[in-house]
Amino acid sequence: MTLERIEIRRWARDLLLGNTDAGDNVKVSRSVPNIGSRAAGLAIYTSDENIERVGSSPAVFERVLELNVEGFVREDPELDADADAQDLVDRLMEQVECCILPQLNPAGFGAIKVRGRTIDEDPGWNPSKSGLVGFDSDFADDAEQIYGAGRLRFEIVYATLVDESELAQVARGDHVAIDYDIHADAGAEAEDLLEIDHTTS
Repeated sequence: MTLERIEIRRWARDLLLGNTDAGDNVKVSRSVPNIGSRAAGLAIYTSDENIERVGSSPAVFERVLELNVEGFVREDPELDADADAQDLVDRLMEQVECCILPQLNPAGFGAIKVRGRTIDEDPGWNPSKSGLVGFDSDFADDAEQIYGAGRLRFEIVYATLVDESELAQVARGDHVAIDYDIHADAGAEAEDLLEIDHTTS
């Protein structure tokens, strides 16, 4: 279900635009945002997604998607003489948490519309399972400036109905394998690739 992942990434972008130290430097992308003339930037992307069938007639699949928000900063004494890169990363990522965590509920997910329906209207929706699951950071010194990066990992739990064509394949006893990957040269925005292998089980 590629479309749901696209909408979730865009939902996170819209929440963050203008609401953190990154300002409007917020991209749905795996590439590092340009912070040459700015103090901070955010990159939003999704990675692994675990899928489990939880209902039938019609088939309902619960999905656990990892949503990543990476923040990038550089020390700038003119903007904040007392803050080092570590302080700037922590401040930026706390702002991201404050934007996203309160929205991990049916009211917040009502803003995401997929095929004319909101995520919270989907079967099996359980917002209590969604949340923040991890944080990591890194720093680099290029001899002239110090840069910092932090990544927050959220698990987004939602459910979807299988479409009729896939449902017919399952009913025939076919095995449907979905591999999720990212283009190496995704450019401005990461693209989803779905490779479906229809082999008889």
